[in-house]
Amino acid sequence: MFLKNLSFCVLLAVILASCGGSGDGGSGGPEFSGNDTKLFVPGGGWKSLIGKDHDDLTKAQLKDAYWGLAASEFSGSTELAILTPELAVRFAYLIFDYYPYNAPTSIYPTGYELSSYMGVAAYDWFEGELDFADEVDVDVSYRCDRSGDESVEAYKGKFIGGEGRLYQQFHDCLVYYDWYVSGESFALIEPYPVDSYDGGKTNESQAVTLFNELVLEQKDSYSGSSSDPISMFGFTDNTDRQESAFVSSMAVLMRESGADGYEALKAIKMSKNSSTYYPNSVDGAIALKGYGSVLVRNFRFDGTDDFPLLDPLKRDNLFAFELVGADGVKARITTIGSNQRVLDMDIDGDGDYDERIVFNLGGFIAEANPAQPYFLLEFNSEDTPLYPIDQFDMPPDLVTSIKWATDYPPEDGFRILQPIYIDADTPEEDVQVEIVWSQNGEVITEATNNLELSTEYYDDPFGVSVEVVISDGVNRIVSNRLTYWF
Repeated sequence: MFLKNLSFCVLLAVILASCGGSGDGGSGGPEFSGNDTKLFVPGGGWKSLIGKDHDDLTKAQLKDAYWGLAASEFSGSTELAILTPELAVRFAYLIFDYYPYNAPTSIYPTGYELSSYMGVAAYDWFEGELDFADEVDVDVSYRCDRSGDESVEAYKGKFIGGEGRLYQQFHDCLVYYDWYVSGESFALIEPYPVDSYDGGKTNESQAVTLFNELVLEQKDSYSGSSSDPISMFGFTDNTDRQESAFVSSMAVLMRESGADGYEALKAIKMSKNSSTYYPNSVDGAIALKGYGSVLVRNFRFDGTDDFPLLDPLKRDNLFAFELVGADGVKARITTIGSNQRVLDMDIDGDGDYDERIVFNLGGFIAEANPAQPYFLLEFNSEDTPLYPIDQFDMPPDLVTSIKWATDYPPEDGFRILQPIYIDADTPEEDVQVEIVWSQNGEVITEATNNLELSTEYYDDPFGVSVEVVISDGVNRIVSNRLTYWF
């Protein structure tokens, strides 16, 4: 039987106050409130729970069991880290799932056969009718979708009234771009009714997936090379659906093999609206072997805080979170628009942010003066220092790329759309915008809001270029160049 003969490491030493036992009902895994008394402390009894028949356990009990497993597998220190700007960036990479921490953690089956077999949309977001059988037994296996001939995915369990409990096995199954998974997991699947376009109801599935050492490998389909395997323990859960937001949570241990491999523990809950790119909120705690742990707390700006002039984006659409380390030292990371990421540091732990730096995410800006560093894992604050926040002037930023407003070919000259930019602390009347037209490296004309270039300025349209220069008196940015190559 699945997971019957596991051996376990000793439970993490409790570095903070215990959150208490799970009881028969279970607490449902780690707390995500950001309360430091809940940091990396599994509920009591998780070892006895994980050895029981999973069909006899509640969702909360299963999450308790696999959270305990994930925490016990972590071999690093979970003491709060001495937080520095460099470490804040590294922890942010883990939250954003940036390389090298970009392994997919939500592992779902890849084929459509399972959905049709059960008469319920399972995992792949295929929309099916809300017509569930009273009870459906499942015992199927087949080649994984878009995977090699030797790949296999297998499911065994049952669905009752649209809710399923399945033991799952994978062998070399493609799950996300070039990521492949092998191993076993257990899933609790629940239907979620949504409004359809015709006024009726359709179904989306949601699931808790629980796993003991699922193995992920990233493979290059051209060269045949693969990355060092990543083993995962814990659970992911997307069943906490809300009417206005998609909510997901995880308690996952990720361990990359190899001399340079990492080990990370994430206990995170995120909420995201379908209309936004970044989450609305994030809470929990994370740890990296060799660095320690931090609390993760959502941050909401109000009218008296920074960035008062963010029309048209508005402060409510900012994605910001705090990292809290030892001695109350905090880092606040705020994403503004598509291109700016702001790092604020409370370096003395007194509750007030002292220093700031703005990173460029490499979107629509070719040049900035003063220079804006890219948001890189190798960030070094000695080379690129933070500045006192009360003396810092936020640079302007382009919200979108520069775009042509005319059809090709330009029979009556060129025209670009009005550039959309933001400046978080400078009134619009104090921001200067210049449009620079050039050809073959030579400036043709430049002027404020000069959106058009008539045919009198060129004989051949080939190579005509335009760029936008924006200045707030302290900071100056230059857009990527838009060139006509036809």
